[in-house]
Amino acid sequence: MQTLRQELTDRDREIARKDEESEREKQALRQELTRKETELTGKEAELTRKEAEAARAEETSRREQQQIQEMRQRETELVQATDREIALLQQQLGEKEQQIQEMGQRETELVQATDREMALLQQQLGEKVSDEWSIHWL
Repeated sequence: MQTLRQELTDRDREIARKDEESEREKQALRQELTRKETELTGKEAELTRKEAEAARAEETSRREQQQIQEMRQRETELVQATDREIALLQQQLGEKEQQIQEMGQRETELVQATDREMALLQQQLGEKVSDEWSIHWL
């Protein structure tokens, strides 16, 4: 995204430079026309050519401005799409963390239940062994 912004900045600078260049060129054409009115015959063709060049430069500048606007729009759309994707991923991450927490809780409960069952079985085994020894000694 930084590269896109840099490209936009570079294009803005280039367009500004071309606009200044175009304006300077127009001014030069007008000054030349004023100075050379008496020599109009040979200079009309040159003037027409330079005006056409300025018009092309203006059209180029207009198209480049339009491209910059389109790029900015695409950048905005990409940022919005990225923000939505990040929000979705954060939501999914939260859900996964919740599931992990719940699984950890269930694991703890299973371990505790298993420990209680083992203790009960050990107690029963101890009682049975004690009963067996009691019967054996009787």
